[in-house]
Amino acid sequence: MCVETSVRIMEAIAETLNIDESEVDESMNFVDDFGLDEMELSGLFVALEKKFDINVSDEDMEELTTVGEAIDYIEDNMDPESDDLVTLGDDVGALDD
Repeated sequence: MCVETSVRIMEAIAETLNIDESEVDESMNFVDDFGLDEMELSGLFVALEKKFDINVSDEDMEELTTVGEAIDYIEDNMDPESDDLVTLGDDVGALDD
């Protein structure tokens, strides 16, 4: 797991959920810890797909229950030679916009 990438993913999750970055760690569960329902979870993964230029199938999304699992999935599915990640200042689409 690349530390820089995992930090960027956790920052994107925090930004999308409109919470402080310090409130996100790899062990956290999207439903149990963040209280996300199915629509909010889908919105989160859409934002992550856009930010990291990946595709997450509905089946995979159902299996990704923690921040750590999402980080592993994104790292495994990112283009390893891609330097065109959206910068952290770019809008990733906050859930309550």
